[in-house]
Parts: sequence; C-alpha cells; structure tokens
Amino acid sequence: MQPELLKNHPQSQLQSAPLLFSYPSAPEPFAPLALDSVSSQHTAPSPPEHQPAPLPTLTPFPSSFPLLSLPHLSAPPPTSIQPPSAPPGPKPRHLRVPRNLKRRTTIEESAFCNSCDTPIAILLLHGPMSAFTIPHAMSLTCRTCDAAAALERSTLVDVADAIRTSKKKKRPLGVEGPLFCSACKEQVGVGVMRMVDGEGVGRREDWIEPEFDVEPVCTRCWSKYKFCSAVCGGRCWVGGWAGIMGTGAVWLMRAVLMYSPPSFKCGGGGQFRTGRWRPNELFSPARKLCNLNHDRAGMLALTDQVFPCPTGFPPSHVPTLVAFWEEIFFKRLAEAKYMEARIGMSDFAFLEARVRESAEEVRGRLCAPLKPGRRRYVCVTWGDPVSKPRRSTTGVDVHPAHGRRVAQFLIIEWWVQDRILEVAYAMSSLAPYIDEACRREMMMHIIAEARSLSLPAPEHVIYRERPTAAEIQEDDKGAPNNMGWVRAASYVARRSAERVRAGMEPLDPALFAGERFEENEEVSKWFVVWAIGFEEMMAILESLVGRRLRK
Repeated sequence: MQPELLKNHPQSQLQSAPLLFSYPSAPEPFAPLALDSVSSQHTAPSPPEHQPAPLPTLTPFPSSFPLLSLPHLSAPPPTSIQPPSAPPGPKPRHLRVPRNLKRRTTIEESAFCNSCDTPIAILLLHGPMSAFTIPHAMSLTCRTCDAAAALERSTLVDVADAIRTSKKKKRPLGVEGPLFCSACKEQVGVGVMRMVDGEGVGRREDWIEPEFDVEPVCTRCWSKYKFCSAVCGGRCWVGGWAGIMGTGAVWLMRAVLMYSPPSFKCGGGGQFRTGRWRPNELFSPARKLCNLNHDRAGMLALTDQVFPCPTGFPPSHVPTLVAFWEEIFFKRLAEAKYMEARIGMSDFAFLEARVRESAEEVRGRLCAPLKPGRRRYVCVTWGDPVSKPRRSTTGVDVHPAHGRRVAQFLIIEWWVQDRILEVAYAMSSLAPYIDEACRREMMMHIIAEARSLSLPAPEHVIYRERPTAAEIQEDDKGAPNNMGWVRAASYVARRSAERVRAGMEPLDPALFAGERFEENEEVSKWFVVWAIGFEEMMAILESLVGRRLRK
C-alpha cells in the first residue's frame, strides 16, 4: 500500500466527535393509558375455528396463554421386544473438538488507473490467509480513461474463449467489468482481479479467479467515512391486533403485539461484512464503533395513540418526539450511500444542520396553532419492553419491563376545503407493515370525524420527499414502495382526465404545488411532491394489512 494513502486514512487521524446519542424515552413519570372510559370498541375478526392437533408434549407457555387440553395417554402393553436404546447424549464440553473454521483476514491495497496512474480506490481483500500466498494482479481503468478508450475504438473485437486447463474457473485476459464503491455504491472504474498459480506466473494467458472477496472503496469515501461494524437489530413478531377504542379527544389503538423492531443502526446492510459506512464526525478517537445508539430494543408491546393537534397533544411529549426524530434521522441518512446520493447532503455539516432544522419543523407542527380550514393529527406508537421468561421456568407471565419508548409517530395535516391529506412528517423504527396498519387506522378515524362533523371527505393524499440527484429529473419515476405514489404532476393529469370524462372540472395543479406545503422557500426547491387518491390508498392499505394479519 502507498504510504501517502495510509497517512491520510481516517483511522490514523481520528477526530473528536461531540455527537453522542441515547434512545429517547417517554417523559417520566408516564401516566397509564386511560382505558376505563371507553365509549366504543371495535374488535378484530375472530380467529379461525381450526385448532392444531394436540401434541404428546408441549413447551411451557406463559400463564396468560390458554394451554391445550391433552387426551389421557395410557401406557403400552408389556412386550418381549426390547425398546431401542436411547441415542448417546452430547459429549462433555472438555471432549468436544472445535470445527476447523477458516478465519477471514482483511488486507488493504491501493488501486491505480492503468492509463493515467491516478489513485482510484482502496481495495479491501477479504479471505483466508492462504488465499493471499498466490500472487494476484488487479487490472483497473478509471471511468474517464475507459470512456476515452471507447471513443477511440472504431470496431468491437470479439475475445476468444480461454482454454480451461485446470478445475478452477478461468477467464480470458481483458474480460473486465464495472467496479462499484462499497460505501457510496457509485462506479469507480472498470477492471478485474485475478490470481496466477505457481506454474503460470510468467504466462499472462493463464489467469485464475481469486479465492477472496474484493471490496473497492473510492478515495473520496475512504477519506470521509469509516466502517462501523456494530451488530444490532433483527426483526420478528408474534401476536395479533386486539381492537380499536375511542375516547373522544384521544383515540387509542391497543395492539397485543410482541415485536422486535428492525434496525436502522450499523448492524447488517453490508455486502462483504456486517456494518455501515458512517461519517468520520460520528466517531470518537480510538473507537471503532460510531457514536450512534447501538442498543437492542428487544421485544416490545406496542400501543398507538392518536391525538388532535395541537389542542389535544400533551406538551410533555414534544421533546420526546423531537429527540426521536433527530436520532432516527441520523441513523437513516448519516451513511455514505445516502449522503453521496442526496443533493447537498455529502457534507456532514449540512446534514447536521438539516437534521436540526427539520427537528424544529416537527416541533412547530406539534405546537403551532392551526390555520383556518385545517385540522391536524399526530399518531404516536409507544413500545413497552417485555421481559421473556427463561426456558427452564414454567408458568411465568411475559410482563412489561421498565422503560417506555417511542417506536414511531406520524403527523397528518387535513386541508379540509381542498380535500387533501398531507402526510407532513413521519418517523419510524418499526417494520413497514406496522406503519401501514397504524396509517390505515388513522385514516379510518379521519373518515369517521368527517362524517360526524359533516365535512367533505378527503380525496387526495400527498407527501414530500427529498429525491436523489439522479431522481430529480425523472418525472415519470414512481416512488420506491408498493403504495402506488406517483409524481403530483402525473397524478393531476390522470385525475383531471378522469374528471373530464365524468363531466367534472379538472383539478387545479396549483393545489399540489410544493411551495404550498413548505414555509421555507429555499427548502421547497429540493422537494418533490408525491400524490395518490385517498380511496386508492385505503384499498392498498386494506390489502397489505389484511394479508399480513392472515399470515
């Protein structure tokens, strides 16, 4: 490796990072949810009548679960045939022989362009130490030189297939492919890594595929980001919906749901190893893990509350939601592949300023008075940690542990006369299907309030998104999800055509202009408005949530 590259590596010149994160919790003390004054209750569909067949043995369940009744099992009649002997048990620990695992080693090498000799990337080679004993060679060309060479070539030359002289996979000389940075996912050049066996060191026609993985990191990301390999997260859930309850100003959705939330933290997400590329500013000196919170949330019992805002929202919850917004914002976007793709986000100082600015916008939505003709709602999902019983215990209840925390929240602004629902702000650490279920229930409550107050029902749903640099000009590109969002211009054109065919006035495009939904004119230039019909969204939510409940 070149000394000049190692000298500038962020691991050798560590910076102090003042950003330390802790998971926000609910204000203490937190009053229990008032469920006694419930005026109406809607229960979920009853489970199917089919019950699993009784088993001869059962794993102990908590006392809150009904145990299956087992029929009486009589002893078998005596017989002269000797029963088979029990299989031998596991060997004692001191007699066990450990498996012969191949320990992976990581080696750093510099990569230069074959044409202009410009440093392109740092190659991280992952594999067993034995794989590095054979000489290897990297053929790499930067994108600029590769494009120039393509223009100079007048014809395309077919490359003959190589003669296979060994069992290892071989390629002909010159067969190369694009290489992408492991951090920002952008192409760094065109090339290939090959190994040469002992007999073919001097014969360039006998190249062999390497037995190690090659992880390219462009020189830009190598100087701006570090790899955090904290292991955390996971996702699984058991349980079901218990029902929906309403208490007037405050709506409660009680979910008997045990859930281990997925993680936007540093665990997972890597193609070659577990971890994520985080900015250098998130690391403290002499520390390999970033300063983001890596604590496991564990099993949670979720409870949703829907408040009319700002009159019915407790002021004590505002700091909790703002802190939750900042933490999840950093976990989602403070990563190389997002920062380098977003407009103006490649600078960490700008990203940090945007996080603080958006947090104040959330605070304003929670506390600011309503403008005429609008209604606002906020849905908060609380997660109560649940202690799991040990396997050796019997008859132990699964009981809540200490430390209620925010799992997600959603703010919706209802433009009553325009019949538009604006999904203003949403932040979640849960799986998408739980967010969809909560959004569906919130929409149903808005419909119920529109009927009770004789207000025009919502007809359109919109939300704003900051696109990537590649997506800013792609007007016909759909949102990357299964909710059916389209660009506002496409939505207005389609709905206007439908309304004209039905003998109605077309939609006014000014209703969906981005500046209407953003007070800061400078920020609104970087947002794209997505839209969908209200009935269309409800049908999609019913399908997605119903499919999940049936599973």
